[in-house]
Amino acid sequence: ELTQMATGMVTANMMFWRTDLSTVLACSASMTVDEFIDEWFTRQGNKRPDLAMTSDGYSPALEAGTTADAVCMYARMLHEVLINRGVPLSDLTGRSEAGYAAVQDALSNTDFEGVQGQVKFVPGEADPKGAVIIQQLQP
Repeated sequence: ELTQMATGMVTANMMFWRTDLSTVLACSASMTVDEFIDEWFTRQGNKRPDLAMTSDGYSPALEAGTTADAVCMYARMLHEVLINRGVPLSDLTGRSEAGYAAVQDALSNTDFEGVQGQVKFVPGEADPKGAVIIQQLQP
């Protein structure tokens, strides 16, 4: 009965891993997407592509790609604002208008190769562009 109800269902989700596995990640000196995935499975205690429950009793969290890309985005923003532009840390910790403007400008110019694909904001849009998986359950 459940299969019958789900037949034809269409889902859309963000891609967890980009498909061009040889791409070097922007927040790594040399790690490729393929190497990141291998490392992720190793740290989960599983072998690729095993997503079964681990011996510790939890399921591997596929949010690793989005988390890695989010951390990379913030690290790149902080480097741009604090190091490249020389904005004082006190402008960020004091939540000054100048600090806020610098952070917003740096984030809006985000464009890098991440675990999920290219992470890039389009002017005037709040969410980054990214790859999406669209699936339909077939009988």
